[in-house]
Amino acid sequence: MPVDPSLLQGARNWIDAHSEAVRQSGLLVEINPSPKDRPKQSIQWVLEGPDRIGEIILWETGEAELSFASIKSGEIRPEHRSIKSASELEMALVAVLNWTTDVPQ
Repeated sequence: MPVDPSLLQGARNWIDAHSEAVRQSGLLVEINPSPKDRPKQSIQWVLEGPDRIGEIILWETGEAELSFASIKSGEIRPEHRSIKSASELEMALVAVLNWTTDVPQ
C-alpha cells in the first residue's frame, strides 16, 4: 500500500527541477520509472561522475535503496531508508547528488 500517492511524482518533480544543473556539472544522468504493469511502482535515479556513482530506487511504499559507489576503490555502500515525508525524500535525493558531486580527497 502506498505511503503517499504523490511520493514518486514528488521525486520526479525534484529530479526534473535539478536536471539541467546536474547535467551542466558533467554528471551522466539516468532516470528509470518502473513499467506501468508492475504492482509496486518505482523510480530509479542514477548519477555518474568521474570518481563516484550514486543511485536511489524509490518505491511508492516509501522504501528506498540508495547506493554510493567509489569508482577508484570499487567500494559500494548500500543504504536502506524508509521515506515518509517530502523532507525525507529531499534528504535522500540530496545525499545521492552530494555524493556524486563531492570531490574525493
